[in-house]
Amino acid sequence: MKFLRLSKLIINPSSIRTITMTDTKYTIHFISERSSGLVLFSSGSMGSNSVQVVIDKTEHPSDYRVMQSWISKI
Repeated sequence: MKFLRLSKLIINPSSIRTITMTDTKYTIHFISERSSGLVLFSSGSMGSNSVQVVIDKTEHPSDYRVMQSWISKI
């Protein structure tokens, strides 16, 4: 399995749920790994947080090029 290497982040592609693409940025949405909840007397609630990384063309130009190249190979 190949990992996606960005300037400050290494991503396992199997943990990516979706990638939202616009003209100037990529937003990587990951499979939720953060969950929390409360159970009290057999009753409670459970929730999870969405984890995402935004790669902007102007703020992270090298990472943006890496994402472009990686997506074009898929």
